[in-house]
Amino acid sequence: YEYPISPFDIEDSFICEGSTFNPQVFDEHASDYLWSNGNKSPVGMFSQPGTYWVKAFNSCFAIVDTFSVEAVKPLQVNLGGDSTFCGEVNIQLVATNEGNNSYSWSNGERTSVINVTENGLYSVEVSNNCELVVDTVIFSTYKQEDIFIPNVITPNGDSYNDRFVVPSNILPASLQVFN
Repeated sequence: YEYPISPFDIEDSFICEGSTFNPQVFDEHASDYLWSNGNKSPVGMFSQPGTYWVKAFNSCFAIVDTFSVEAVKPLQVNLGGDSTFCGEVNIQLVATNEGNNSYSWSNGERTSVINVTENGLYSVEVSNNCELVVDTVIFSTYKQEDIFIPNVITPNGDSYNDRFVVPSNILPASLQVFN
């Protein structure tokens, strides 16, 4: 007499890059196992996303279950370069990634996007079940008295106002020259 095989349910799962998903379906009444990839042990091994099945059986009974394996995409975060502003800081930082991710900003926010209105260092940690990535950016503001751009150029070699230079860290800027 063969005993029935107990029902089983392999939950849909995910895999991280370079890892495997190894579901188990051992049943004391099953004499054989067959996975959709040809494996015949009670433990499966899947390293690629897809939809798979497993069959546990004996001479009288069989149970089949289908499940999906999804790949978790690698996280990417780029808040951009450090910036210095003339006037107020008012910028939106975006760390959004596909998937079920967690966000933790240095200012305590837990969303994928924040609005920045103050100078300072801002960092974000983005994590999922596979990895954690971090990026940091610094914002500062020039004060009017920190910027000196002469309104007269005298290129006569006396080292006073011989050159006209707009500091690159306050660009973009608009310049008009009149004669």
